[in-house]
Amino acid sequence: MKIISCDLCGNSDYRILYTTKDRSFPINGSFQLVKCSKCGLLYLNPQPEFEELQCHYPTEDYYAYQSGREPTNIVNNEKLALWRTIRNDILKPWSKILPFLQNEMERELAYLGPIHARMRVLDVGCGVGDGLSFYRDRGASTYGVEINPKACEEGRNKGHHIFCGQLFEAGFENEFFDVIRFHQSLEHMFSPNRILSEAYRILRREGRVWISLPNHDGIHSRLLGRWFYAIESPRHLFGFTPSTVAHLLTQTGFQIEHLHTHSLPGGICYSLEYWLNDHFKRKKVFFYGQVRVKWWYIAAEPLFFLPRLMADIFNLGEILVVCGRKC
Repeated sequence: MKIISCDLCGNSDYRILYTTKDRSFPINGSFQLVKCSKCGLLYLNPQPEFEELQCHYPTEDYYAYQSGREPTNIVNNEKLALWRTIRNDILKPWSKILPFLQNEMERELAYLGPIHARMRVLDVGCGVGDGLSFYRDRGASTYGVEINPKACEEGRNKGHHIFCGQLFEAGFENEFFDVIRFHQSLEHMFSPNRILSEAYRILRREGRVWISLPNHDGIHSRLLGRWFYAIESPRHLFGFTPSTVAHLLTQTGFQIEHLHTHSLPGGICYSLEYWLNDHFKRKKVFFYGQVRVKWWYIAAEPLFFLPRLMADIFNLGEILVVCGRKC
């Protein structure tokens, strides 16, 4: 563990928000989430070293290393069938006129515009390459960066060019890519500032960077605090708000083209599970990293539908999405 300064502004003054633990996997250790007193960036301090973090990414259990995963990692066939019916038969037909019903990939592709055969797309923290497959199926050349060797192998087997390691080790050419995406990955990286500076170098002029990550200024975080499921210590080394992610993008040279938030079905249920565990000391521990959809999640979804819609309308959703352009 090492003490660090704010990655966004370099300030060393902060206030402690929470002492947290790994809620996804039963691994001992506590972690301190702090907030920069100058710019408001959230980060773990002290921060684990690279080697210390590896046990918190178990290859067999961590969701990003599971190929063809469903949202929330559903494995029960009966509940999976119900989930697909709700998603594909009930919600999807309305998604063209009600954009908040679109899944994340549909929104991403809609904002980035037409995908063509000459386009080069890089996914940083690509896991097994499922996100890249959407681009490849539309004709783009697909590249990824991933630190897990097994996930890299799976991604390569799908036809993607995957570098095993960190972005600044890959040595990509200047202005090589048309699109660089960070889907729920930038918050995992030791220096988002350094990473986005490298992304700027290898992105062509007028190219775009697409970032999706948890929103620590959303209604979930405001109401549930330390029980907000997306704190995800220690894998999430940083926590962003609309203002801090906008600051990061402009500081690294990007022009912000689009910023919005949205909510996920079931998200509130994960946070409520954490709250219930802590307040009632339940023997059956809930781990988000191994989450399974439960019947009460599906039953509660109609109750949370309107609050989710309102959170999206007022830009208070739990997921923060920003698109930047290199000018």
